[in-house]
Amino acid sequence: MGLAMMPDYRAALCARADRAHLVVGEDDARFVAIAQALVGECPRLAMDCVTGSGHDLTLEQPIVLAGDIARAIRPWLMHGKE
Repeated sequence: MGLAMMPDYRAALCARADRAHLVVGEDDARFVAIAQALVGECPRLAMDCVTGSGHDLTLEQPIVLAGDIARAIRPWLMHGKE
């Protein structure tokens, strides 16, 4: 399903910005622009732009993506353990 066919989830994403983390490849200009627009609408959203990657981070930069995911979820994993 392309973006044009998907429902608009921007309001829901903004409402959960403290639990969301956007990760895009720097060579994917379309999705970088979309992510930057989302952060502009909701500054609490976190965003990482991965160098040396295009649209498919799982294939192009899997280790960097795994690190971004680990850093993003660490606060939830550590909540109440400190």
